[in-house]
Amino acid sequence: YAAYEVDVRAEALQAAKDQDALTRQELRAGTASQNQLDAVAVEIALRDEALLTAKLAFEQKSLDLRRKVGLEIGRRDIVVKPADPLEIDEADWNIDDILAKSHTANRQIASLVVERKLADVDVDVAHDLTKPQLDLTLSGALTGTGNTAAAAFGGTDTNGNSGAGYQVMAGLSMSFELSGAARAGERAALAKRHLADIERIDAERGNDAQIVASVKTLMSGKTRVALADKAIRLAGENLKAARANFLAGRATNFEVMQRQQQVLESELRRGKAVADYRTAVVKLQFLAGTLLDAYRIHVRGADNLPEATRGETGERPAPRASRAKRERAERTARAGADE
Repeated sequence: YAAYEVDVRAEALQAAKDQDALTRQELRAGTASQNQLDAVAVEIALRDEALLTAKLAFEQKSLDLRRKVGLEIGRRDIVVKPADPLEIDEADWNIDDILAKSHTANRQIASLVVERKLADVDVDVAHDLTKPQLDLTLSGALTGTGNTAAAAFGGTDTNGNSGAGYQVMAGLSMSFELSGAARAGERAALAKRHLADIERIDAERGNDAQIVASVKTLMSGKTRVALADKAIRLAGENLKAARANFLAGRATNFEVMQRQQQVLESELRRGKAVADYRTAVVKLQFLAGTLLDAYRIHVRGADNLPEATRGETGERPAPRASRAKRERAERTARAGADE
């Protein structure tokens, strides 16, 4: 929208300058007054200032974009002009399909579902702690006696008597929870699971509300664009009539400037409506989980990155300035060799 606004305000400024030139011709012919020329001069100054403000806003948005995507930031060539025109598409958005996709693609909802499953595990563990605990232990050992280690391992002593044997021990213990801590822990686990359910439902309803609001914005955006197109057409016709009346001496520059301002405002409103429409489309794509695929963006994992990027090698890429200096030195050396 920032680029569109700059273009529209530049056209409005040029229209005011054209009217200024026409007024000067009428002034030399004696059919216009100095007041009419001053009115155009004031309008030119105002539109020039508005154009400068729009350009600064456009440059600021371009800098923000360069910073976010990692593009080079220099003193010149700051602006990033969009390749696609600011227009609406004819896509048909089905709310039911988007709602179904968003419940599986939304990362916040997915994380809350995982938290719900973990809460189920905590509840099961806490419930088991409230039950009586019965522990059965069994242990066994082989024994051997003898005057020497070999005799003990062999199972006979020096008199030929068997010294081999075994031991078996069994234990049974039973415990009860009397303090109520286990019950309190179970109640806390149940409350945590209930909170996870509330957060998941709230996230789903909030997601659904955003989707419905975005679809409504799309529908109203198309209507706004259609109304703005009609306003632009009518304002253009009124401007032609005002200019013809001015040349015929039946209108002043004030009326012509007013008609031009109506055209300017109608075009800006149309651009704002299209921008709101495109923003709603991106928001819907994000909620439905199709934003990256729609713009053919593939996020690479760590296994697909270069070794230097993953830190597997000790060498780091040379800075941009150093590579540029080496390239210039190589070109200079080749030029000297050619001479």
